[in-house]
Amino acid sequence: MKKIILLVVLFTTLSNFAQSNKPNEVRLNAFSMIAVRTLDLSYEHHFNEESAVGASFAFSLADKYDLFDNIKQEYAITPYYRYYFPSHVANGLFLEAFLSANGGFNKEKYDDIDLENVDIDDNDEEFDENENELLDAGDYVGLKYSDFAFGIGGGYKYFSETGFVAEIYGGIGRNLSGDERAPAVLPRLGISFGFRF
Repeated sequence: MKKIILLVVLFTTLSNFAQSNKPNEVRLNAFSMIAVRTLDLSYEHHFNEESAVGASFAFSLADKYDLFDNIKQEYAITPYYRYYFPSHVANGLFLEAFLSANGGFNKEKYDDIDLENVDIDDNDEEFDENENELLDAGDYVGLKYSDFAFGIGGGYKYFSETGFVAEIYGGIGRNLSGDERAPAVLPRLGISFGFRF
């Protein structure tokens, strides 16, 4: 009988701990959806009260160049590490270091670029007449790029006992390849909402 009682107490304790210790989180960046029509989803795993790792997956839904008027970022895959200042479990102020594999198009004037470095396949559907067709001098052409960035940032996260999560963050990174088609600076901004489980 004592063993059964001990097993019930142990099971209840472990169940309560598992429910209160929710290590996983998913979020949607509402800011990027509204500002630049980009679907930006994040997953984060918490190791303890102070440390977490995660990744953001961003994909553009926009048809035109609407980020800084000359860059169209098609995708960004951004793994990150966060340090939360001790308060509650992964709640409050945090610092972040991130990497980012990103790519898209950089719109430049036709007469400002070296045509020998432009690799455009006429049969490529991505190069449509609106943003990528070479026309007369003075018109614009989309130069495809892909790059890898390193950056830092910070922000604030709110977590409720029901599992609701809201955060605001900002950061800046630098693309490392030196490719002139890629933007030198990569912003990382967000107002995200999600839940922890």
